[in-house]
Amino acid sequence: MAIVGSLCCLTAGAIGLVFELTRPPASTQAAELGTMEQADRWRTWNADRIFPRMQGQGARLYAVRLGIAQESGCADGLNPVAQAIVWEPGCERVLRATYSDRNGSLLATVAIVVMRDEHAAASVAEAGLAGPRPAAFPGTLAARFGDAQAQQHVMERQGRYLVMAAVGYPDGRPALAHAARSVFGFAGRLVDDTLLPLASAGDPCRAVEVVSC
Repeated sequence: MAIVGSLCCLTAGAIGLVFELTRPPASTQAAELGTMEQADRWRTWNADRIFPRMQGQGARLYAVRLGIAQESGCADGLNPVAQAIVWEPGCERVLRATYSDRNGSLLATVAIVVMRDEHAAASVAEAGLAGPRPAAFPGTLAARFGDAQAQQHVMERQGRYLVMAAVGYPDGRPALAHAARSVFGFAGRLVDDTLLPLASAGDPCRAVEVVSC
């Protein structure tokens, strides 16, 4: 009787474990896991997915990637103004890539700034406009792209992500007092198209530690 009872308990336990590991997440769990998946995309997605080689397709192609900078801390990836704004709320990492427009007449370094949480990102967005440190790549149109060449900055936020851009010209000219509006438009479009995939609804089945959905 004792043996039979033990076997029944073991069987019931095994069935319960299988159910627990294979059951779909409840609605509240799904929402939490979806948020987790979205927040981890900066390190779970590959570089080409985060920074596509081209933005737009065919006749709508408007930007070509020149290079991806090494992942960095916030002090190395942001200009001094941005560093001062993000430091206290809690900046974790910065990912950067530089693009040219389809004609090679404009450059923009786009940066994904990963903040500690959504509240930290919101506080930075409210503080004012800030930008990344331009990423130069020898042997490309962006060989002379540095802080002094940044004509304008653009910034948008969603969740824990801030996406910033510094835009300028490939000929090394210093920042102008009044940059053309076309410069702003190119950078703004890049920021929006970089942020949109990161900010889309999270997939709970792709979150870390989810066994089954």
